[in-house]
Amino acid sequence: MESDGEPSAFPQKRVGRFLLKFFGSAFLLAFSYRLLLSGATGSFVFSGSPASEIPAAKGGNLRRVSDYPSVEKTDAQYTRLAEMALHGRKGDSVKEQCDLFSGEWIPNSSGPLYTNSSCSFINPFRDCLTNGRPDTGYLYWKWKPYGCDLSPFDAEKFLKAMRNKSWAFIGDSIFLNQIESLLCLLSQVHSMSFVE
Repeated sequence: MESDGEPSAFPQKRVGRFLLKFFGSAFLLAFSYRLLLSGATGSFVFSGSPASEIPAAKGGNLRRVSDYPSVEKTDAQYTRLAEMALHGRKGDSVKEQCDLFSGEWIPNSSGPLYTNSSCSFINPFRDCLTNGRPDTGYLYWKWKPYGCDLSPFDAEKFLKAMRNKSWAFIGDSIFLNQIESLLCLLSQVHSMSFVE
C-alpha cells in the first residue's frame, strides 16, 4: 500500500519488467537473425573436384573432411546443382540458365504421375481424396519455370545417380509429404519400404 505522498514502486517494477522483456526479445531476435538468416541469402554449391574423383583414405571408404570439396557461394552455378547431382560430373551443365523457383502453375492434361490408390506410401490421414476433398482439379497442374522447361522426373536415372549414397531427411510434416511423393515416384520402377 502507499502512504500519503509516497508513490508506489509497483509502476516502476512494471516498466522495468517491460523494458527487460522488450530488450531481451530484441536481442534474441537479432541474434537468431544473425545466426540463422544472414547466411541463407546466398546459394551453396560444391566446387573443386567431384566427390567421385576424391581418393579414399587408406582404411577403405573413409575420407578426411579436408578431402571433400569446399563449399562456396556462387549464384551462377546454383541452377546447375541438381544437374550436377544427377550426372555426378562437373562438365555436365545446364545449357541455359534456369531459375527453377520463378515460374507459374500451368494446366497438365496428362494428369498425375501417381494417385492415392497407386501408391502405398501415402498415409491414410493425409489422403485428400479418401478424406473427402471433393475436387480433383489440383491433380492436373504442373510447375513451369519462366524461360525453360522441366523434363519429367526420371526415377531410373535418379536411382542410378543416388546408388551407394546415404540420405537423411529431416523436417516437418510438409517435408514428410514431399518424401512420400518422392517415394511414390521411385516406387514406379523399384519396390521399396518406408523407414521412419
